[in-house]
Amino acid sequence: MKCKLNLKINMAILILFKIISFIFLAIAMVSTEIPARAADRPILVIYYMNDVRGYALSGQAFASALRGELVARMLSMMKYDAIAAGDHDFDFGWERLLSLRDTHELGFISANVRERDGNRPIMLSYVTRNFPNLKIGILGLSTPSTPTVTDPRNVAALSFGDPDETINIARETVRRLREQDGADLVIALTHLGSEPDCDPSSLTLAREVPDIDLIVDGHSHSELDGGIKAGNTMIVSAGAYLTHLGRVDVFASPGGGYEFKARLMPASESENVTPKPELSSALEILKNELDALE
Repeated sequence: MKCKLNLKINMAILILFKIISFIFLAIAMVSTEIPARAADRPILVIYYMNDVRGYALSGQAFASALRGELVARMLSMMKYDAIAAGDHDFDFGWERLLSLRDTHELGFISANVRERDGNRPIMLSYVTRNFPNLKIGILGLSTPSTPTVTDPRNVAALSFGDPDETINIARETVRRLREQDGADLVIALTHLGSEPDCDPSSLTLAREVPDIDLIVDGHSHSELDGGIKAGNTMIVSAGAYLTHLGRVDVFASPGGGYEFKARLMPASESENVTPKPELSSALEILKNELDALE
């Protein structure tokens, strides 16, 4: 058991080091791949990852050892704009999730997770980001199946809604983003899944709430290279376990609205990229702490 734990710890550090290198590769590509003609340039480039190790805060021995603490620090280093709350992010209890969020300033969002007593949201439903001539709204959704996936005691005080309620909450949140916040582009950052047994699935969400422009999905670990279209909505997903980094180029459509070019970038593209020294130092500290768990 001890050898098995050490193997997972060492592999996790190597994978994390690789993916951080990979992110810098992706950032570098933004400046090196700019087309000569302005009309061919994306107005926005989005990078994303799904189910970072199957789930964000738990799922492997090195994550569970300190109840998500080390993984929360890793996520903080990556500077995500937003993180959808997945089912296994509640494996140490919802209070622990919120504590890690606050301590490490993690951008967890979910519109359909609420306290049963008073129906109060436990985290932000959405965030907005402003760019030159473009305002983006990002709403979060968690799978309603969470209470049956994690230990029910971890979320006994919470409601995730049923599938119909989740769709209605998404519809109302999108309306608010459009009408009250003035969002030009609406992205749903979801932990719903795209497989037939997911209820609701990201495909259902796209069909029922067509005013969403882009769905960045997780939960089913689907690899959707190039994305899939459901009506006017693009759905993307980058699998799991850091095998790919997802990229979406956003273009202004001549007829109004937006067009998307999506692709998955294999982690092997990061092999020749050197991380920044401060990240290397931070990773060494994490590795030493993990070694101390032996």
